[in-house]
Order: sequence, then C-alpha cells, then structure tokens
Amino acid sequence: MRDNALSIAGLLHKQVGGPRDEQLRRANCAYQLCTSRGIKPAELQSVLKLLEVNRTRLRQGELKAGLIAFSSLTKPEELPVDATPNDIAVWTIVSRVLLNLDETMTKS
Repeated sequence: MRDNALSIAGLLHKQVGGPRDEQLRRANCAYQLCTSRGIKPAELQSVLKLLEVNRTRLRQGELKAGLIAFSSLTKPEELPVDATPNDIAVWTIVSRVLLNLDETMTKS
C-alpha cells in the first residue's frame, strides 16, 4: 500500500504540476484515481484539512518527510522538478487515507 500511495503522490505532481495552489485539482485527481469518481464538497474540505494538519506536522518536524516520501523504489533525485520532499510526503499521506476508504477497498 505504501508504494501505491507514493506512486499516486508522484503522479499527482507530474500530471497536476505547479504550485500548491493546485491542491484542489490534485485532491480531485487523487479521489478520481482512488475511487473512480470526483470529490464531493464535504470530502474536499476533509482532504484540505488533512493536508493542512500534516503540512504543519512536517514543517514542525513531528513527521519526517524522508521516511514517508522515499522508499527503495523512490529516491530524492527522482522528485518531480516542482516538488519538495514535504510535498510528496503530504500527498502520500492523503493517498494512504484515500486508498483505505471503504469504497476503495474490495470487500469479500
């Protein structure tokens, strides 16, 4: 699941590039990738809050971006040009949450 979330975070920065102002488009794209539908307004607010809280935690050092944003499959030198480790880490966190939603999981 971690590698899937990392892949989604990287993809969001490559396909929906640009500054953090693009977070609304990235949130919608992430929801589309994980649930096959667009994001609803209440869900968008939850994602934006998740982004804000975890950006703060990363900035304050409570979370370590390198431990979240990189794995044996992803290296710092492979970051998209406009992305920082904190950017990839925060979108990896969001992607993990979305991948764990009930509607994303296959139930038997």
